[in-house]
Amino acid sequence: MDEILRYDYPNPDYPVSVNFWERKKSEGTKTEWVVRPDEAEVLVVNNGELRVQCDDGMHKVVAGQGVLITPGSRHRLASSSTEDTAFYSVVFRPEFAIDTSSENAIAAKYFVPVRERFKKTCLVMDEANLRDESALDRVNNIIAANTIKKFGYEMATKGYICMLWVLLLDFYGSVESRFNGKNVPSQDELRVRSAIAYMEESYADPITLEDIADRIHVSRNECCRCFKRVKGVSPVDFLIRLRIFQAAKILYKDPLSVDTISELGFSTGFNNTSYFNRMFKRYLECTPREFSKLLKTDSDKAKKLYDDLQESIAGI
Repeated sequence: MDEILRYDYPNPDYPVSVNFWERKKSEGTKTEWVVRPDEAEVLVVNNGELRVQCDDGMHKVVAGQGVLITPGSRHRLASSSTEDTAFYSVVFRPEFAIDTSSENAIAAKYFVPVRERFKKTCLVMDEANLRDESALDRVNNIIAANTIKKFGYEMATKGYICMLWVLLLDFYGSVESRFNGKNVPSQDELRVRSAIAYMEESYADPITLEDIADRIHVSRNECCRCFKRVKGVSPVDFLIRLRIFQAAKILYKDPLSVDTISELGFSTGFNNTSYFNRMFKRYLECTPREFSKLLKTDSDKAKKLYDDLQESIAGI
């Protein structure tokens, strides 16, 4: 029989719980099946390998990955038998961020599709995927907010939950197509997804519009039309923004790896430092050098610029 788990939150007006767990390799046996009927849960692995089993099978989740378990979906956990495992658990009631009652039109539009799409499944998210990384960053924002607990962290958490849910809905949910009125992706959308996956793999290389078009087996003009219809921008514009985001990500997350600005630009697909600086300022309102200084002098502003750019990439 499944064990029904319901959280008893210290503050019932704030149904969010963040916990850090460690499982020794000697504890590799599975837990019992559990169901959280009212809560969604996201597990984010820091190190080791967590094995999450849902009705759709066993999922191996490693460092840099996370897994979403929707309300009402049963699961059980096991850690690796060869190494220790550490992970965060973020549990929350979705109605904290949105009224999930059945008569609520907003809930029907944004909450129900994700819940139903992943009922009895576990959604694994990998930071190597741009959209997944954006979702995982929102989860990490929740973890940080509830660890530091600066004034207003409850409101910040509500916002992060909303952003996380929209990202999941946008990329994975059963969303009504803007073009054919059916709950399946249009041919344009499938082509654009394939093109974006190619760009995410190859942004550092000197790829051209023709390379992108060849990847999705259409002409250059049709490739541009597909992107305009689906994303509202050209494939070249999307590629430039993606490259700038990758450069900002390096400065934001691994600044010690940057020796010179020109090398940073080259490593993210730019062969002209002046053009790289100009594009960086277009999308982040400052040059790479200014952004590096901002990270030290006003980290909150730098984080907002970075998050805004990440959201613009994921939301295009």
